[in-house]
Amino acid sequence: MLSIFLFRTRIDYTFLKEFYIIEVAEGYPSNMKKTLLLHFLQLFQSKQLGHDHLVIAMQMLILPMLAHAFQNAQSWEVVDPAIVKTIVDKLLDPPEEVTAEYDEPLRIELLQLATLLLKYLQNDLVHHRKELIKFGWNHLKREDSASKQWAFVNVCHFLEAYQAPEKIILQ
Repeated sequence: MLSIFLFRTRIDYTFLKEFYIIEVAEGYPSNMKKTLLLHFLQLFQSKQLGHDHLVIAMQMLILPMLAHAFQNAQSWEVVDPAIVKTIVDKLLDPPEEVTAEYDEPLRIELLQLATLLLKYLQNDLVHHRKELIKFGWNHLKREDSASKQWAFVNVCHFLEAYQAPEKIILQ
């Protein structure tokens, strides 16, 4: 059903968008949200979906769902330490040959995901600081303007959450 948003059409699918963003993200119980997140992570790693499908899934389901869970004290009911490790290791810090394939919209969504995690789970991400700053910093060096803007936001949240060495701040 998410693939409907990949094509321009005159048909108004606002009702479907609202269903995903409101009903699923806000209405589903925590265990269903966790199941949905695990399924998304499995699809992401298996490369069964194209980048455009992953972007739509993150925009319509994953990011709104996680934001709602974090804002309503459901963090650990939806995201456990194993999921955090999977997100950091497989999505945000995979080998260079994998990230080279990412297109700009996917990079932007991943930066938004990393920023969301930094904003709400900063105490639980202490062991992943190196990977997180590397992820944000690598995107700061890119020439893509939109992903670079999100990288600035990401790095600012990182610096707000963790004490950073002077060397990094001065750069």
